[in-house]
Amino acid sequence: MKTLTKLGILITIGTLTILMVKSMIACNTVKVYDVRVTEKTVKRSHDTDKYIIFTELASTKEIRVFKNTDSYWPWFWKTDSSDMYAKIRGGKCYRLKVYGLRFKLLSWYENILEITPIPCK
Repeated sequence: MKTLTKLGILITIGTLTILMVKSMIACNTVKVYDVRVTEKTVKRSHDTDKYIIFTELASTKEIRVFKNTDSYWPWFWKTDSSDMYAKIRGGKCYRLKVYGLRFKLLSWYENILEITPIPCK
């Protein structure tokens, strides 16, 4: 029984540590990109939807993938991801303000905070 309790404590501490590190990293990774949207889709997982936006950078044509989800972090509060997603059009250009990291191994994407239409170049 003591082994299970210790294991539970270690798992809890590990999980909290990962969440703290992820949040500290996210706070220091706000970026702005000019992109052309190539496609968008909804990724469903159990009861939640994650809006995925496929883009190419205007400057280098590098392919970048972003998510558009609600955020409840106090410093990145956003609750309008569905409305934002509905306004995004394939083939159009936008300036994205994002936070977070793209970490392919864990399927982490930078999250869009703001989106502003811009002329395509």
